[in-house]
Amino acid sequence: MVMPRLIVSLIVISVLFVTPTHAASIALGQATADRVTAIIEPDAADVNASANIWLGAVYATTLYLNDGASWVPYTGGPFPIARSVTLSASQSVTVVDHIDISGLEGLQLYVGYGVDEQDMLTSPGKLAKIYTVTTPEEVPVMNAVWQPNLLDSFHLQLRGVLTTNVAATIYDIDLFDTSAAQIAQLKQQGHKIVCYFSAGSSENWRPDFASFLATDMGNPLQGWPGENWLDIRSDNVRSIMRTRMNLALDKGCDGIDPDNVDGYTNPTGFPLTAQDQLDYNRFLSSEAHSRGLAAGLKNDVGQLSDLAATFEFAVNEQCHESAECADYQAFTSLGKPVLNVEYQSRYVSNTDGAYDELCDSARAENLRTLVLPLLLDGSFRLSCD
Repeated sequence: MVMPRLIVSLIVISVLFVTPTHAASIALGQATADRVTAIIEPDAADVNASANIWLGAVYATTLYLNDGASWVPYTGGPFPIARSVTLSASQSVTVVDHIDISGLEGLQLYVGYGVDEQDMLTSPGKLAKIYTVTTPEEVPVMNAVWQPNLLDSFHLQLRGVLTTNVAATIYDIDLFDTSAAQIAQLKQQGHKIVCYFSAGSSENWRPDFASFLATDMGNPLQGWPGENWLDIRSDNVRSIMRTRMNLALDKGCDGIDPDNVDGYTNPTGFPLTAQDQLDYNRFLSSEAHSRGLAAGLKNDVGQLSDLAATFEFAVNEQCHESAECADYQAFTSLGKPVLNVEYQSRYVSNTDGAYDELCDSARAENLRTLVLPLLLDGSFRLSCD
């Protein structure tokens, strides 16, 4: 039997380039039962260049290729293109998503990229096998992801000199502005650390801002200078978020608090759908879990019931003010905490008993509620716990 030419090419490349010396590479990003991603790191000359991406799978001697919509058996002719992209320095590619491959022992997944087929097949580092499905006993066991308790208290501060003497179980603090040494100190004091970053907007003061492409950024966030909504469908955006989660892991964070993950309900400048948002938010939680990090769902009230099983906790702003707190039963009914922040000044002054009523309501709905300054600078903290 004549094997399809892609399989032949893969075998040739695996022999010729066992110990590659080229700069270009393709490696496994994440692998779970129903999701596999890869990371393409092209040669410097190919960064920001247009390229096609091919996805292949070999199972039981049959070659399947992804045509951008589904996996189809290859019977000859040009290889179908999975997608076309502008290459970033570290390009994240989703190979398998929401398809359970755990029972397909021996399945091999391949990723290739290039200007055309010839470029992919003949250029070192542009075609690679990234993953083989193994038997269940061979799959490495990940460390258990931390699950906060429903009654865990929290402190949230993203600006100013960090207050380190709050008797709260969880500290929700800025990923970039908090040092590894500060996190280590807080953990030594018995706190769990949640690291905040914006997953749905670019911020022009962040150290990795230059990694975003112009096409990744949309409309400004109203009221927040220097921030623009992101195209959450972008592979480059997802690659940047992956890098941020690597930083969270390196710094010793126990979980992440990715903000602005409800862009589909806002004027982002992109035609984002509810399904786009669900896919992106599940991507964030899955990537966090693959690193042993807990994931918090920030706001996105319209999708709580769809996502509660995927996230370990929720972070909410002003559900009391918006009459949306009842929706968070999707989390509390699973024993997962809701970290709620309110900002209105009448709570601070307890005008007409507003703060007392707020706390009565929070306790009735089993929410962990704080009243904080809008700048989240630690200047005051009122807790209903």
